[in-house]
Amino acid sequence: MRAIPKLNMIYWGVLIAASIFGTNTGDFLSEYLKLGNVTGLPYLLVLLAGIFIWERFSPVASAAFFWAAIIVIRTGATNIADWTHQLGIYGLILVPLIIAAFVFAVRYYAARLGGVVQGAPKVDAVYWLCMALAGIVGTLLGDFSSAGLALASYGIGTLLGTTTGGFSFSWFWVGQLIGSVIFGLAMVYMFRRHGLTGLARPAVYWTMIALIRTAGTAMGDFLAHTSLTLPGSTVLTGVVFVGLVYAFYVQRRGNQALAA
Repeated sequence: MRAIPKLNMIYWGVLIAASIFGTNTGDFLSEYLKLGNVTGLPYLLVLLAGIFIWERFSPVASAAFFWAAIIVIRTGATNIADWTHQLGIYGLILVPLIIAAFVFAVRYYAARLGGVVQGAPKVDAVYWLCMALAGIVGTLLGDFSSAGLALASYGIGTLLGTTTGGFSFSWFWVGQLIGSVIFGLAMVYMFRRHGLTGLARPAVYWTMIALIRTAGTAMGDFLAHTSLTLPGSTVLTGVVFVGLVYAFYVQRRGNQALAA
């Protein structure tokens, strides 16, 4: 891409918004548009190719194209991760393989390309592969942690005698909220521990991306299970994401850099 975001606080803030929105769009695509977790993937690939072609021939170099690609990839990653849930034991076998692929891709990215170019990530095919794998890993971790925290909350409530009735999927709402807080605090720790300069290092950068994807999955699912419902949550998080991109990357060009 010809224009990419600079690695500043705005970048990380928009990435968090993109992660939450992408969680909702993935579920909306499969559940409300009835495309399922696999059938919709070819459409997303066509859309992603269209974004890259449009960006290549557009008279204006804008990081808005980068963010459009991020959302499409995040949507697809959500669907792929959800698809593994349907495979039973075979899906569980896939999980460590996907995590291993992510680690290998990050190491390859770091060794071959380095981490940053003039304060902005170096974006190429390997970068997008890492971003897709980070989205899948983050969705899996977000889903599994939410389920585990929901079960733990139910167990604690039962021991304390504050829980009435049996365990139901409504408890996932509790696990998603707790997961959002826990992984959100982990993100704050990363910011305080490494700062903006440290977050530009490849290993730290991709760890932060995976944390954002995990927290975004928990928060996106949490919002979808409130009174907003999935359509309302998708609209709300979409308005926030598009508004941030427009304000900081379309109206203001200072937050983007020309690719080397």
